[in-house]
Parts: sequence; C-alpha cells; structure tokens
Amino acid sequence: MSDENPNEKGQQEAINHYLKKISENPYLSYLPGFRSQSFYKALLASFVYALTILILFISILMGDVGIGLFTAGFVAVCVSILGILTASKRGYMTSRYVIALFLSFIILIAGGSMMPTSDDVATDEPKEETEVATMEEEEKEEEETEEEKELEMIDIDMEGEISFENDSVVLSGTANFKDGTELVYEVENFDNLDDFKEGKMIVEDGEFEETVDISDFSEGEIIAWVSFQPFNQPEKVQETYGEEGEYIEEDLADLEFETTHVRKAPFEFSGTGDTVTDNFGLDTGLAILELEHTGASNFIVEINNSAGTQSELMVNEIGNYSGTTLTSIDISDEYYLEVEADGSWEGTLTQMIPKDNPDIPETFTGQGDEVIFVDMEPGNIRFDMSHEGQSNFIVTVNDQHLLANDIGVYEGSATQPVQDTGTYVISVEADGKWSISLEEQ
Repeated sequence: MSDENPNEKGQQEAINHYLKKISENPYLSYLPGFRSQSFYKALLASFVYALTILILFISILMGDVGIGLFTAGFVAVCVSILGILTASKRGYMTSRYVIALFLSFIILIAGGSMMPTSDDVATDEPKEETEVATMEEEEKEEEETEEEKELEMIDIDMEGEISFENDSVVLSGTANFKDGTELVYEVENFDNLDDFKEGKMIVEDGEFEETVDISDFSEGEIIAWVSFQPFNQPEKVQETYGEEGEYIEEDLADLEFETTHVRKAPFEFSGTGDTVTDNFGLDTGLAILELEHTGASNFIVEINNSAGTQSELMVNEIGNYSGTTLTSIDISDEYYLEVEADGSWEGTLTQMIPKDNPDIPETFTGQGDEVIFVDMEPGNIRFDMSHEGQSNFIVTVNDQHLLANDIGVYEGSATQPVQDTGTYVISVEADGKWSISLEEQ
C-alpha cells in the first residue's frame, strides 16, 4: 500500500500540467525559469520579472524613466546571457538569444543615459524653487560683498601733545576718530607709586584735551600716557573699528603716546644781606630766576655748581630790583645761589615752561629784566626792538642767539630763522621801558 497522499499527488500533477503548458507557450518558453518545468524556478522567475515590471512602472510615475529602463535592461541582459549558455549546453540555436542580448544592451544603455547625474540630483525641490534659491544665494553674496566694502580698513591719523606745568599735566591732540571715541590716559609718578591718576578723554570734532591736576604729586619722574583701546569703546564705536581694532589699518601701538618729566617744585629763596643758599638739584635746560631786592647798594646774584667750578652771573644791579632772568644748565647737578646784598631779598627758581603762550605776530612791552615765552612756526622772524633806559639793553633768544646789545636808548631790528615749531624764550636785560614786536619777515 502506498504512503503518498492522494491530495498531494493531485496538486503535483496540476502543477506539472501548468508548467507543461507554459513550456509549450511560444513566448514564455524562451524565458529562463519557465523552460525547465520546475515549480520553484518558475516561482522565482515570476518574482524577478514582476519586480522588474513594478520598478519600471514606478519610475515612469515618478518621471525617472531612465531608472526603470536601466533596471529592465539589466534583467534582460542577464536573462539573455543565461539563455545563450543554456541553449549552447543543450545544442539549441542561440541566434534568438543573441538578438535579445543586443536589444537588452540597447535598453540598458538608453536607461543609463536617461538617469539623472549627481549634479541633477542635488535637491528634490522643483525647478522654480531651485531658481529662487540660486537668486537668494546671489543676493546674499552681493550683500556680503557690500558689507566687505563697508568694512574696509580705516586709516587713523592721531597726533598728541603732553605738556607739564607746575601743578598740572595738559593732554591734547587731534585724531580723525569717530565722535564719541574714548581715549584713556594715565599719569604716574615712578618715584612714588601712590601718585597715580587715570581717566578718559572723548574725541569730538577731531580734537581731544584734558588737564590733570598733579598738585598733590611728590617730586619725581612723572610719566603721562594716552592710548586708544578698542575693547573699552562704546558699542557704536566698536562697530566702526572692531572689538579688537581689526578694522583699523594702523598698529594699535601707533595709536598711543607718552612723555616723561621730572617734576620739581619751584625753589624758593629769601634772606637779608650776603647769603649762600642750600644746594638744590637742576636738570639740563633753562633755569628761570625771578628776584626782588629792597636796598640801596649792590645786589649781585650768581648761580654756582656744588663743586664751585662753574659760575653764572644772574643779576648785577644797585639799589631796588625786580626782574626775571634765565641761564642755561649744561649738566644735571647740585647748584646753589651766592647773593651779595645790603637789604632783604627773595626769589623763585623754576625749570618749567608755561603752556598757552602767545603766537606771532605779537608785541611785548615791559620795564627792566624780563623773560618772555612765545610759540613760533618755522620761518624767518623779524624783531623790532626799542629801549628808553640808560644802561644795558640785551635781547637773546633761547639764551643763545643775540639780537641786541647796546647801552642807553635803542631802536632797531633783527631777524632770526626758526627751524622747528615750538616754544621759544626771549630774555630781555634792561633798566628802562622796552618794546619788542615779532612778525614773520
């Protein structure tokens, strides 16, 4: 008795009958998977062919026909090659498979040429959106270009001046900074670190100025420093020059200046009769001595170095005296005054040059000894001078250039070339009224 199930036998016979009909079909008999009358091969072949048709259909719907044709062509090439191999093995004619392979290659190549390239598949957005995006990118590039133009490097020209007076330091200058730019300053005594002041100056209309009171500073070497610091600026100024000054063409070290000065309080002297004063220190430069004497006899004042090897006559008069004289100090050293007098006297000695002096053209008048400070520009300066006294009339510039040297009444003129811009000192020795007019020749 057989163990085979009648139902299974019937199903197998039905499958075999179905496969026999497929193999006898004049078209399907050429396709691999349907010629062998194997159920599993036919099932696998049906899946592959159905999947190929599905891919082709979907690609057509999505507008990418090339992908569908490429897939179909690839499957057709594989099927044709398999047909050629099978036909050769069984001794069948292979011409129809060769033709099929040729046509399959054509479909494969056509599909590949229609497939989008990597540049075409840059985005899934519609063409219009791509064009809009391109326009936005171009506009953005134009805006960036305009912004770069606006942020071109800025050329800053700053000139500063620091001048010291007896009890103050004057910081001033010009700069083409934007209005509202802040410049910081520091004034410090190297010999006494407790003497320290700092602050800010605001640039307005290209100028800045600040007067710092140092009346409470001790004597010593004082440094005054001014600087532009981008990180300490208001927001609008930082937008112009950058948080670190990156939009400024100059090195930030070029946008600062400083000056040192040895501050010494004026030396004050007083006495009666002949006197030798205590020593006091002087630096190289001009020393200006203002003196008064009440008496009837000689009033002679000399300045000497502490070693007694250098001596300069400052005053040589008889009777009452009131005037100002100067001398040049060639070597920094200790000095003292030697006074010959018959009455009381007092004096003040300083080496400070005052600020805010007059410019030329200017006329100065006075009586007796006097020291005049005047600001001059380069050029040839004319001096018109007159004197109504009976004794010496001597006029010098910077204690070097002699312009007049006469006795009694005088009226005359002279010229003095000026090479550099600055403050110049005119010393007048006279016993009567005098007048000096300055103008450019």
